Amino acid sequence: MTSISSRPMSPRHRSALQSQNGFTLLEMLVVVTLLGIAGAIFSTNTSMLITSSNALWTAQQDRNNFKILQAHLDYADTNAGAGSLLDPQTYGDYNNSPINLTSTDAEWVAFREIAQNRGLILQNAASDGSPAQKLKVYQKYSTTRAVPIDGIAGETVTLAYDVGAVYQTQCRIDESCNDALPSDTTALTAANFTTWTTAGTDSDPLVFSTYQIQYENWLETYSRITTLISKMNSYVNLAILSNPGDAQTNNLNIAPSGAGALDLSGQDAATNQNCYDGWYPLNDANVNILDQLGLTESTYSSGFWGGRIDYCRDYDPALEGEGTGVHAMALRIHGVPTSGSAPSATASENRFFTF
Repeated sequence: MTSISSRPMSPRHRSALQSQNGFTLLEMLVVVTLLGIAGAIFSTNTSMLITSSNALWTAQQDRNNFKILQAHLDYADTNAGAGSLLDPQTYGDYNNSPINLTSTDAEWVAFREIAQNRGLILQNAASDGSPAQKLKVYQKYSTTRAVPIDGIAGETVTLAYDVGAVYQTQCRIDESCNDALPSDTTALTAANFTTWTTAGTDSDPLVFSTYQIQYENWLETYSRITTLISKMNSYVNLAILSNPGDAQTNNLNIAPSGAGALDLSGQDAATNQNCYDGWYPLNDANVNILDQLGLTESTYSSGFWGGRIDYCRDYDPALEGEGTGVHAMALRIHGVPTSGSAPSATASENRFFTF
């Protein structure tokens, strides 16, 4: 038998054998340190990615909310909208939604077209657009403001207008928080408007109103009235120049004419809102005053909201007597023109323009 003699290992061989058996303490410390650094970097990057993702999501919802706001104001600024915001929609799984995605009513068909023209994906007007469908909420209330008739000072008319608010919630469409008013925020009302804001995890609201639209619509109405006054004065001045002697004894103010013309003369001014002759509804088929003035009935017989304009050809607030002194003229409208109402039987509810 051949025997193998045992010889002492050299230092080099011992070191190699130790390397094959495991890591040194120093090597393990280095590895642990590097893993710690890598973990910290990964954790920081992950946190930054989450923060960045949330910021992008929030920015996208803010952009969509602004498009919703614009679409509602655009609709209110149409003839169909007439200065009013559409109501919040509750249907299917949606409560107080800014949009009705399914209604075939003309107003919502028109609104959806306006929203798409604003670059809004319609589903993103109801929720955040994610598979979770985190809901958007829309609230609205109505109020009024008195404004000077001429836009400067003096007697006023009352304009009704709407205030709306849109905000993003964290409430998913399938969660219990999707109740009559989804998520955390309370109802917006005229009573709490000055202090109202969103609550909990709901985003800051975008609040908007139709006041400026209604004010511009009033200026359009006032422009129609001043045009009527100018045309009627020009008519009378021409009549006086043509018949200077008649101006002292006869009423030369414009009157309905022709077969079947309405005649409202001989009224008791004390019970007829200071008018001896009138009030003539300018939209009446037997009152051809606008035709004589060269004005269209569809525009000048009413204000922007459809409230009728009436005309008196012998107006006497001092009640001095019919035909006494100068025969003044007057127009009257309802004092809340945004209501679209005809002049009231109660004088204090109307506004008068004397000339």
